[in-house]
Amino acid sequence: MSNGRRLIFYIASLLSMLTLVNACSQQGSPKNPEAHLGLVSDQRIIDAPQKEPGSWLSYGQTYKEQRFSMLSQINKDNIDQLGLAWQKTIGGSTERMQGTPLVVDGIMYVTSGWSIVYALDARTGKEIWRYDPKTDRQYVKLSCCGGVVNRGAAVYKGKVYVGTFDGRLIAMTRRRAKKSGTLTPITHRPLVDST
Repeated sequence: MSNGRRLIFYIASLLSMLTLVNACSQQGSPKNPEAHLGLVSDQRIIDAPQKEPGSWLSYGQTYKEQRFSMLSQINKDNIDQLGLAWQKTIGGSTERMQGTPLVVDGIMYVTSGWSIVYALDARTGKEIWRYDPKTDRQYVKLSCCGGVVNRGAAVYKGKVYVGTFDGRLIAMTRRRAKKSGTLTPITHRPLVDST
């Protein structure tokens, strides 16, 4: 990818993220993140662009994968007034972030290249929790194109899902440990059965 294309991609990604953050700040922080993880259903994904345009419930926004936001607060007349609301370093310099950040009920879910899942307050960027599946680092030798990559998390029917770089599918519910704020996975199975 040329430097010009890379810059255009970066600017477009930044504008999309700022649009989502701005919309989430209008909705406010999650009311009770302890009780509500994100009860995302098929119908909620279908209805989200019209009923909750500040949310981004699935990879492509809807099942049509159009990645179109109905938000209209940012337009050609005020785009020059945008600024950075917050930033968060996710992963290391050799990790690539290729998943779409999801925003569900004011919580943004993102993953690092090593499949670490972060839940962030979308308005402030404050980390609510993170889950490290302890991905086997030896699998980096199988990576394509220079580094580890994760395609993002999914949130569905009260669970957060992540496919790990070493070939596992993990589903988790929010169960806060007393001090660490870590999660307990409810499934931890290989994506391919080796038997």
